[in-house]
Amino acid sequence: MRSYSTRIGRLLLGLCWLCGFALLGGCPWARADARGQHAQGSTVEADALMRQMQEIACLQLITPLHLTDAQLTKIEAILEETIKDYDKQMKAVAAKYFADLVPKIEAAHQAALLGKQPPDDLQQKFDDALNAVLKERDVINNKNIAAVSNSVRPLLTDDQIRTAVKLAHTIPGFNKQQGTDAQWFNLWVATALLDYDRIVPLLKELQKAQAAAGTTNTGK
Repeated sequence: MRSYSTRIGRLLLGLCWLCGFALLGGCPWARADARGQHAQGSTVEADALMRQMQEIACLQLITPLHLTDAQLTKIEAILEETIKDYDKQMKAVAAKYFADLVPKIEAAHQAALLGKQPPDDLQQKFDDALNAVLKERDVINNKNIAAVSNSVRPLLTDDQIRTAVKLAHTIPGFNKQQGTDAQWFNLWVATALLDYDRIVPLLKELQKAQAAAGTTNTGK
């Protein structure tokens, strides 16, 4: 899942800093030259456009349900707790497999600056650690999808659930798959609510936009 995958990188980088190491060497975004600033600006703009495109895709799966303000607030609370717990679990998983490897990679990086070769088994150890993290991540993901689905479903009307299932059939890569309505609903939850790492701010923005436009839905 995209949001969980992107969090892996941030968690590993955070782990490096917690251990007192910087795997990436220098910080390219800290350059003060004009060309560096221009490149940074271009990257920020590109990131903003990419984020907006991701949010458009999310909203296309969410807005057809016509969620009420109360429903959105409850879903946000569920997701906030889920994301908080997920990040805590993944930080522990990353530490379990990478804490001992971080200083070895830093030492190899410093040696590489002097023209020395890294240990023969360093790449394999890194790959093994990363694969172990991703394997545990998949287990956590599946549990979270089921938990969020079980929490969100009672908040929705039957029509909203049917809409979610129908929308899930349109998700690229899955439109030719077979499954039960429950499985399709889980896919909708995973894609619409858990795939994007800024989903909670996006839902809050949706609430504000609906209120400003006078289209806030009331009801369940």
